Amino acid sequence: MSLFKTTFTRALRAHPSNDADIAYPTQIAGGNNTTATANKLINSAATYITKNVKQGDVVHNDTAGTAATVVSVDSQTELTLNANIFTATGQAYAVYAMSPQTSMGNPGCYLYIGGTGNVSVITIGNDQLTFNGVPAGTTLPIQVRRLRATGTTATLVNALW
Repeated sequence: MSLFKTTFTRALRAHPSNDADIAYPTQIAGGNNTTATANKLINSAATYITKNVKQGDVVHNDTAGTAATVVSVDSQTELTLNANIFTATGQAYAVYAMSPQTSMGNPGCYLYIGGTGNVSVITIGNDQLTFNGVPAGTTLPIQVRRLRATGTTATLVNALW
């Protein structure tokens, strides 16, 4: 039996999402939404254009544990998203620039599973699969780009690079 050993230098909580890949931990904006509108992130105090938020960046709703991808930057204070992840006001969020490794083909991340359950992923090779009954404390030795909401019951999942 082989033993999986490696050292990680970066980590980020991975929010299960059918709509967004796991973001590399380069946060470019954050705060709390001030308006709840379908498929929008609106924060009256934000400066999305100044902070260089772009189409394709990933938004984490840390209050709800959900994620979506930026479809367009509509103004300094408003983003259009590919999913409706803000259903109430005052929800904490972070906007992440997509991986600076993108020019290298984004090698993906490993997942640490903090709470037992099933883990449904899309790998960097675009394979969709589900690991069933993954015990807490497991690091999956496969590079993934997305932790799917559909089929994932495990909790406290962290992305590792």
